[in-house]
This record gives sequence, C-alpha cells and structure tokens, in this order.
Amino acid sequence: MTLAYGNAPYGRPSDNVRWTDDAVPTRAERQRQRNVDHAAPHTRKECVEKLCRLLEQRDYACEEMRRRLVSSGFDEDEAAGVVKDAAAAGLMDDDRFAETFIRSKTEAGWGQRRIEGELEHRGIILDELAGYPEAFFPRDDELERARACIAGYHGKAKDERGALYRRLSSKGFSAEICSEALREHYQDKC
Repeated sequence: MTLAYGNAPYGRPSDNVRWTDDAVPTRAERQRQRNVDHAAPHTRKECVEKLCRLLEQRDYACEEMRRRLVSSGFDEDEAAGVVKDAAAAGLMDDDRFAETFIRSKTEAGWGQRRIEGELEHRGIILDELAGYPEAFFPRDDELERARACIAGYHGKAKDERGALYRRLSSKGFSAEICSEALREHYQDKC
C-alpha cells in the first residue's frame, strides 16, 4: 500500500490523497487486528476477577454477564462456566435481578412493554418468573403510572392528545392503558 499525493504545496497531502492499492483495511479491521496481535489468552482467574469487578458496580442477569465477558475477550465456554459457578454460589440470580429491575423501572415511570423488552434483551425468560406478570404489574398501578406521566407533561404541541399518546407509548404503556389514561385525563379537564 502506498500513498499517492496530488499537487500539494509545501509537501502536505492535498484533498485528493488516494490509496494506490485497492486492499485498504477498514478501521474495524485494523482494530480487530490490533486486538488479535496484543490479546493474550485469558485465564479462568482473570475471568472470575472481571466478573467480580462488574458485579461490584451493579447486578447483572446471567446471560447479560456471559455476553459481557465474551465481549471482553474471554472464551465462550470459559465465560459460561464462570457465570454458572457464580450463579450456583448465589452471586448472581436472574429472579432477583428481574424483581429489582422491574421495581426500579416502575418507580421511574416505565410501562410494562418497555420493561419486558429490556428484560428479554438482558436474557431473562419472563415465563420462568414466579407470578409474572400479575404479581409485578397490577392493572391499577399501571394506569396510575400512566396518569402520573400525563400529569407531568407541559408541552405546547398542536395535537396535545397525540403528543400525550406518543409520550405514554414511548414509556412502554400498552395501547389500552394509553387510551384509558387519556380518556380519564380529558374527562377531568372538562
């Protein structure tokens, strides 16, 4: 690979710099090559240490932790084994993680759909949670959170009803809850 310069004053490359070889590596390819060149094989001890450092920051779902370890360069089988051992030792628990996550996100005003999507993304199987969804999302609580979300809106949209509906929908409330909360909101206004 050689660089070919156009007419550049003072020996600086001009805007028409081009590579003469067609096989120019992309940024991602160069980064991958650097990682391969400098990466030493990870030991199980390093994997356990990484897991402990991550768990000191916050709780993780097992699948989420496994993916995190693999993305840090650990072997798939090694990461899965360390996560399995951590779960067996009680350091990680998907049910505990899911309950804490649901509680914190409902307090933050998230709706059921958005919470479910995040949990599935983190590798939690919702059907395996005891009492799900009735124990976690009573209909009255969901409707109350939607009302609170509407009450906090002070926008100046031309289509206020549409803006409120989009706000509730983006928070993860179902269409049924959005419609009912809006109906009650506008009945109270009249």
